[in-house]
Formats: sequence, C-alpha cells, structure tokens
Amino acid sequence: FNDLGTLSKDERRVLEPILNIIAQTGNKHRVDFIDCRSQQELAGCYRFFARRNSVFALTAFYEPFGLAPIDAAACGLAVVATQNGGPSEILVGGSGVLVDPTNAEDIARGLLQGIAHAADYARRGRRRVQMTYTWAKTAERYLEVITRGASQAQPWEGGDDTAYTALDASRRIQAFVRP
Repeated sequence: FNDLGTLSKDERRVLEPILNIIAQTGNKHRVDFIDCRSQQELAGCYRFFARRNSVFALTAFYEPFGLAPIDAAACGLAVVATQNGGPSEILVGGSGVLVDPTNAEDIARGLLQGIAHAADYARRGRRRVQMTYTWAKTAERYLEVITRGASQAQPWEGGDDTAYTALDASRRIQAFVRP
C-alpha cells in the first residue's frame, strides 16, 4: 500500500513505528507491504514472491496450526516460522526453517538460511504440502481413523431389525469419496 490514510486507526498505530524504523535504516526500497483483499490475491502474491526466491516469515510467539505457512509452501515459497505450535509439526524433514520468535538473532539466522537455500526449502515445502495437507490426503486420513475405530465398534440394532455398524458407515463414506 502507498497511503497510510487508507488504513484503520489501529492498523496505522501498529505500522507507523515499523515504517519509521524501515525509513531510518535506509531499507524503504527493500520492504514492500501488500494489501491483499482475498485468498486468491494472497495466493497470487505468494506465487509472485516465490518466483523471486523470496522467503515467507511467520515469527509469531505462537501459531496454533498454521494454514499460512502451508499456503505459502503450497505456492512455492520457502518458509521461516515460529518453533512454537503448529509450524513445528508442519515444517519437518527440511521443509522449512523453525526459529525462536523471542530471539532476534535466531530469526536473523533463520531468514538468512531461508534466503540462502530458498529453492531447496521451497521444493521440500511444496512436496510436504502435497503429501500431507491436500483435501484428498486429509480425507484419506479421516477415513483411516473412521475405519480403524469402526472395526472395533459393536453392532447397533436399528428400528428395522437390521444390525448396522460404524464399519458399514465407513464403507459407504469410502464408496462416496472414492468412486
């Protein structure tokens, strides 16, 4: 964005000190703030920066699950994220860089590492997303859990005098999901 006037009072209160530091350190030409209004625009931004071997950074003190790093990795960005919470389960096997969000030196180390090896992290991160976090993979894992639980279920006697188990329900769901 180019105009702070388009931001809310709270957004300006947060961003003005950051923008001042950026200007004072002579880095204004190195930092871009982009106003994405939809998921589609955000994905486009991620892909734009991925083509430039950029790094997605999420240095929150805690991130519960973390769709943002998954989305960024899916679009081909190298990911540097907090070690606290979901990213520690998402960024495994060299698929990203985990950092201590309370330690500026560790964040700097992670960013430098992410930039130096952006293509490798992007490739491994995208593969991790494709192998683990697609809707199809989620549905498969869901069905595995249902089937495992259903195999231990006891028959339920329905009103029409037929025994119906959770395993039967699981098979019906599988037939629907996997035609």
